[in-house]
Amino acid sequence: MLQNPKHSMERIILFLLTLSIGTSAIVTVEPAPTDVLLILTICIAALFNQLYFNNSIMLGFFLVMSFLAINMLSFFWVVSPEKAMSYVAITIYMAFMWSGVVGLGGVYGVKLLQLITKVYFYIGLATALLALVTYFHLIPYYEAFFMFDRVKLLFKDPNVLGPYLVFPALYAIAKFEEKGKVLYFISFFMITSGIIVCFSRAAWLNLFVSIIVFLVLLQFKRQRKTMRLIWMFLVLGIVAFTVIYTNDTLKTQFTERLGLQQYDTERFNSQKNASIIGITDPLGKGPGQSELLLEIAPHNLFARLLIENGLLGVVTFVVFVIASLVSAFQSMKQSAHFTYYYMIVMSAIIGQCVNSLFIDTLHWRHFWLLLALAWIPYKRGGYR
Repeated sequence: MLQNPKHSMERIILFLLTLSIGTSAIVTVEPAPTDVLLILTICIAALFNQLYFNNSIMLGFFLVMSFLAINMLSFFWVVSPEKAMSYVAITIYMAFMWSGVVGLGGVYGVKLLQLITKVYFYIGLATALLALVTYFHLIPYYEAFFMFDRVKLLFKDPNVLGPYLVFPALYAIAKFEEKGKVLYFISFFMITSGIIVCFSRAAWLNLFVSIIVFLVLLQFKRQRKTMRLIWMFLVLGIVAFTVIYTNDTLKTQFTERLGLQQYDTERFNSQKNASIIGITDPLGKGPGQSELLLEIAPHNLFARLLIENGLLGVVTFVVFVIASLVSAFQSMKQSAHFTYYYMIVMSAIIGQCVNSLFIDTLHWRHFWLLLALAWIPYKRGGYR
């Protein structure tokens, strides 16, 4: 029997997307495998009319395009056009990725959200396990996966690896709350342990805030008791404390990272200077210029946007994030069977925003992916 060409194309597109998400932890080089696969997926989808944009996502689309336009306008004040071009090219790709995933969501609906979430969970769990065996030197050539005694794996920085694992950690919490299976309990412990051995303070805060937001949303939507989760956190907290306290290397490194570092003062000064410069210029000094105008990078997404894209740029991006949260919140309220997915997305986005106060996250692929997931409709077949 001949297969339906439409169904065959759907399988190809979703298979390529699965490969893209499945390789999202391999980003040492650029373009990374996940980028190549995602671009291929979106191009094939566009060629075969498998992208659809409903009026309900026009606000998000307008805000993303406005943000790109502000980036272009700020080119008039750049110090280094070459730096500006290379930096804005990545920003354009992030917007392209957002648009592509949202367009696919318009066709496949919550099916796409489920697929991406599950694949992300499994690759996140595998990445966390690899981080743990790397930290404890259980694999050969483990030195290649470290940076300053912190696990980075195939990311460029431990400060990216940690936040990358927050979304799958939230999925494990949600599934444990829903089904009560020990498998998800263990998965959450493994992923959280992977976040810990990155020794990124911002990632730790990201995880903590995301969990709190998820618990609040759980009470709002489900109005269910969360004793199962409270017991889970209590048990895991005791286990984690015991492991850290009894391992001298872990205890020393954990204690050191909890305190202020020498470079923290420099970062705060850089953020202050970025804000002073940016507040006086409505369009900023141009994309990628902050490292040239300041002694060190601001290490704060909003301070960076302020100095590079001006007040107009930072407001546009913040409104875009808020609009994404509102979109996910509306889907959460209206959805009867897929509530957890939108709770996870909202919690992860808010956690990433808190993370952004200490790290520049504008070019984090998983951040833009989360922002795209927030716009995917809760209907099983998309808008069509």
